[in-house]
Amino acid sequence: ENYHQETFDLLVLISNISFDYVVDPFSDNGSLVQNVNDCGTLSTANAVYTLQNNISTTGTCFTITANNVTLNGNGYNISGDGGVNDYGFNVTSRNNATIKNAYVTNFSYGIYLSLTNNSLIQNVTANSNSENGIYLITSSNNNLTQLTANSNAKHGIYLITSSNNNTLNSITANSNGENGIYFDSSSNNNQLNNITANSNFLNGIRISSSSNNLGTSLTQYTPLISISVKGRNSSNLQMYLPG
Repeated sequence: ENYHQETFDLLVLISNISFDYVVDPFSDNGSLVQNVNDCGTLSTANAVYTLQNNISTTGTCFTITANNVTLNGNGYNISGDGGVNDYGFNVTSRNNATIKNAYVTNFSYGIYLSLTNNSLIQNVTANSNSENGIYLITSSNNNLTQLTANSNAKHGIYLITSSNNNTLNSITANSNGENGIYFDSSSNNNQLNNITANSNFLNGIRISSSSNNLGTSLTQYTPLISISVKGRNSSNLQMYLPG
């Protein structure tokens, strides 16, 4: 069983009593099934963590430091304060991470995957972040499904630097400050299915210096260009639009 400890700091000034109330961050107890009430580091391999309440924080919320970790957001909100280089989820050099059923808002990056492979992001909303909703760098063979990434300052979903062989399915990426979905810097062989990317400032989908990406059932409307393909390695891109 995961116990949640709370701390009171008592400050006495003359006849006035002031309570400084602090909730301790989540502490991983090593069990394979754990309930989570606050931000913290998820460090037990093969564990399933389930969020029990909404969370607001002034820094990074969850850092995953083990393989085969599942975080079930249980439909709750995870909210930051818009601080620089804060992450809703930070997953670096891991395999088989699962992040699902969560609302992640007002971080620099809602979800950040670096050197992370064979992972699943499912049924997540990553809106109104100050950089990108969902960001993958050098991360491959991941499944991104049933995602909403709207109203982020830069890109809804951004794959960069050899993020290859990822599947993006049932994605909505609307009203972002730059692109709805952006593949960049040799991010190759990715597949997009059932994508809606409307009213983004630059492009619904942009592919730069990346090749062999395949898209089906795409709907993109922006004030400027719907699909932008740039860079000498992008010539093998295939897009199949409805109708």
